[in-house]
Amino acid sequence: MDTWQALDEERSALAEDLARLAGSQWDTQSLCSRWKVRHVVGHLVFGADMRTGPVVAGIVKSGMSFDRFMARARPGDRNRAGGNEPSKRVLNRRGEAAG
Repeated sequence: MDTWQALDEERSALAEDLARLAGSQWDTQSLCSRWKVRHVVGHLVFGADMRTGPVVAGIVKSGMSFDRFMARARPGDRNRAGGNEPSKRVLNRRGEAAG
């Protein structure tokens, strides 16, 4: 199995697991003190759909602090890893992986 195939399979497996989460489970505190499950998942999918310019601008506006950048995330903002709708993004990725 090549690396890209393994990566696609792992992404699909993660999306399947996350698709089973109930709405309230997205707000469960993670092991990271400032992040809920939704923030961790947002971080995981961040690299797949980020645009460099807005991300760099956001980090600069956050005083070059990635933690502040994450904390300032707005719902539905695809350029911030902590956006409040990672479940929709994961389900979209799930459909892309299957297609």
